[in-house]
Amino acid sequence: TRDIESYGATIIGIACNTAHAYLGEIVFNSPNTKIVDLIDSVANTVKDLDPGSTIRYGLLTSRGTRDSHLYRKYLNSYGVKCVEATNKQQALLDETIDLIMSHKNKRAKAKIGVVIDQMRDKGIDHFIAGCTELPIALSGGINGANIVDSNWVLAKTLVDLYYTNVGRKSIRE
Repeated sequence: TRDIESYGATIIGIACNTAHAYLGEIVFNSPNTKIVDLIDSVANTVKDLDPGSTIRYGLLTSRGTRDSHLYRKYLNSYGVKCVEATNKQQALLDETIDLIMSHKNKRAKAKIGVVIDQMRDKGIDHFIAGCTELPIALSGGINGANIVDSNWVLAKTLVDLYYTNVGRKSIRE
């Protein structure tokens, strides 16, 4: 973190959701440096979208994020209901991530579409794309699903913090 701080960074965002498992181990030399907790930002965004906590969200993540329950703690603390992928669905999500990383976006969209359709059959119409690659597979929409994009949430949070720190208004949605 010293290198990042030496270049003048005071607000840091980590786009990888799974890497947030190690967030507590990052130490800064300056009290003025802030790291955005992406998982908390996404959970807070979802809470604001559904203040009455009436919606169940399908949680689309990498296996590491799912298995470490990174989102569960924050979503539960905000009263947000979520359903995690089954093992078979998780295998499709992991394939989706690999396909995006291989620039095979059409095939990735088809794989994640299967997961979304299966979850929609269980009454879930809202989803959290809690992995850097998954929003790419979902770009342009898919099967009418409502998606909370963790990449977008991180970008908005970083810009809002920047403008707050320089004394300007927050960006508009």
